[in-house]
Amino acid sequence: MAFIVSGRIEVRKSTEFRGKQVVVGLYGKGSLVGELCILNNIKRAVTVVVTEDADLLILSHEDLEAIIRENPALGAKLLKGMLYAVSLRLRKSFDRLAAIF
Repeated sequence: MAFIVSGRIEVRKSTEFRGKQVVVGLYGKGSLVGELCILNNIKRAVTVVVTEDADLLILSHEDLEAIIRENPALGAKLLKGMLYAVSLRLRKSFDRLAAIF
């Protein structure tokens, strides 16, 4: 998972058409990417491309597990922030789908 300290990140998802991707998100300072992968420790579902010079803070699955174990209060805050980010993105996805129909 990466916390975006500065710059901009574009998130792309592969489509069913070989070699074709769709942009599913643009994120900047204060955002995070990769939260789904860090929670379930599985292969990434999207590709992240830096579109503007960026500084990132990287947190691995192992690092998150260590934080939760060694500092549960901080771990809970991190997990709560990640859940909040995921819930906002899910809500926006629902809105986009509803706009199509």
